[in-house]
Amino acid sequence: MKKTRLTKEKALELTFELWKWLGEHPNAKKYDWPGWEKYSTGVTYCFICDYVEQKTGEYPDEADVCFKYCILIDLWPNIGSTGSYSPCCIEPSPFIRWDTAKTPKTRKKYAKIISDYCTKMLDEINLKEDIR
Repeated sequence: MKKTRLTKEKALELTFELWKWLGEHPNAKKYDWPGWEKYSTGVTYCFICDYVEQKTGEYPDEADVCFKYCILIDLWPNIGSTGSYSPCCIEPSPFIRWDTAKTPKTRKKYAKIISDYCTKMLDEINLKEDIR
């Protein structure tokens, strides 16, 4: 399947759908999302990473690319240098806390943090469009 072509807004919408579903299905993994039948991403199963790659030509598997271009950067910890790790993959990011959570309640909590953040960003985009 060919990768999905993404705009910033589309990447946020799909990320919201993914994480909303994960919050509703707390025992599932990212790759279990039924949306993958329709959409394709790279190996990270992350629409935001794919958006960055499509926009810049650089795959965000290195921290410097993420810090510079990730549109969810404010959601990840600001801990300075992370070496070769992307900031989303460092404690205390909501993604890592979701991924390592031991209970469905905790997984729901962190999935909601990510989906809510996408909603906030989409609302900001729509507000900017309304002002124009």
